[in-house]
Amino acid sequence: MTISISQAIELAIRHHQAGQLREAEMVLTQVLRVQPKHPDALRWLGLVAQSTGHFPEALQLLNQALRINPRSIESR
Repeated sequence: MTISISQAIELAIRHHQAGQLREAEMVLTQVLRVQPKHPDALRWLGLVAQSTGHFPEALQLLNQALRINPRSIESR
């Protein structure tokens, strides 16, 4: 079964909100393989990195999302 990018992002968000950070990271990494500059995937991967204590990586990912789309950092 194939899912769309937006469905994958929604799945990753649900994983993140449920504390399933590894699963969220795996989904977001797959999205970025297909669309390396997807701002929502970068944002959420940054939030996963932050949640796991990887602050430099989180900052890099969030800044990258912000450069691509300044509105990508708005809360959802």
